[in-house]
Amino acid sequence: MADLLLEALLDRDIDWLVTAGQQQTLDENAVLVHQGEVVNVLYIVLGGQLISAVADDQDSVLGQAFSALSGNANLEHILFPLEGGDVFGEMAVLHSPPSPMVIRTEAASTVLVVPQAQLQTKLIRDREFASRFYRVMATLMLDRYEFLLDKFIYRRGLQLSAIQDGPVIFGELFDSDIDWMINHGSVVHLRPEERLIQSGRPTDTLYVVLRGLLSTSITGGKSAALTQIFSQFTSGGQSEEYPGREVARSSRGEVVGETTLIDSRLSKFSVSAINPSTLLAIPRRDLFIKLQQDAGMATRFYRVLTILLSARLNSFINRLGYGKASYQVGQSLSPDVHYEDELDLDLIDHLTVGGARFEWMLKRLKVDQS
Repeated sequence: MADLLLEALLDRDIDWLVTAGQQQTLDENAVLVHQGEVVNVLYIVLGGQLISAVADDQDSVLGQAFSALSGNANLEHILFPLEGGDVFGEMAVLHSPPSPMVIRTEAASTVLVVPQAQLQTKLIRDREFASRFYRVMATLMLDRYEFLLDKFIYRRGLQLSAIQDGPVIFGELFDSDIDWMINHGSVVHLRPEERLIQSGRPTDTLYVVLRGLLSTSITGGKSAALTQIFSQFTSGGQSEEYPGREVARSSRGEVVGETTLIDSRLSKFSVSAINPSTLLAIPRRDLFIKLQQDAGMATRFYRVLTILLSARLNSFINRLGYGKASYQVGQSLSPDVHYEDELDLDLIDHLTVGGARFEWMLKRLKVDQS
């Protein structure tokens, strides 16, 4: 991550972060962020060693059962390490739910603490800084998401939650952004079981699902991906089918292939159509050039990616804890608890606009929804 900061941010960006932030020294075994805590600052690790972890939810049946089987009433799952150059606290600029994990030190550490208000003001006033910052955060979210998938995805019963991308994406973007997507994209149609993205291959297209249903599966790490690729040499150029494990489904308004906007890494997922589907395909090369030329659009796109990947990462971590703070019939509501299925009234208007923009896209593309 330290390399990512130095490669993606300019010297003046780093100088601003150093000037705006304050150094904080932490002793060994100090808790920086508690699980369920609202985070309102950005942390940059300057030195030392920290870890992130999630505790099993002892109020859930699955959490109690897993703890009983393991013989550990305080069971927690170590997620990923945080070392020099790592960043945490993206929820401070995304208005995200409370942290799904605890962050604590394993050795004496030093962090740079950047206040939320100053960072948000900088992101609004400096679009070029914002585009670079959000791209760093999106890359970080993707790296952690893929790391946890490799580590935990084959745990029994674990599946990714559906994230309704459409209202979020089209609520964040401008009409001019959507107009550009329509003019530079092409409508493609998939038959049932037709493959859209092959794991172990680079993805060079961003797709928006206009109609239908797609299945996303993971084949289980680099070794499986390599096996699938090299199988072509022994099968006359045709790769063998490795069904993998289905981890998510995507319907209208959602995006697939979004990692193409971050870098050219190989896809960890295979995506296929479940039923007849229609998508808008936007070439990576065209979109990447546009984002380099238009700092405003780049800021909005990378912010959207950060929001989506952060939501998927947090949802995945919540499932690792075998529980979620959702309202149940007969339960007394607490003003101090954030419920996972609670409506954020401040976002309703934003999402309504996003839904309207998506419908406008469908009409422009003349996509039949019947």
